Amino acid sequence: MTWNVKDGRLYFGRDPVGVRRVVVEMVVGREEGPVTEEKARHMIRMERALTLRGLSQSLREEETA
Repeated sequence: MTWNVKDGRLYFGRDPVGVRRVVVEMVVGREEGPVTEEKARHMIRMERALTLRGLSQSLREEETA
């Protein structure tokens, strides 16, 4: 299976991967086509970091409310 970018989305084979368009564009720009596994994993790590940051931020806001 290969990693691909199409229409600003990351795919593994034919399956879409839950990575935001902004993360894809930060790593590969507006290019389309195959990407290396290293770049794909980097995008996935960035997405996880953004998700965790948002979660921790919302938890802090709940504590102050």
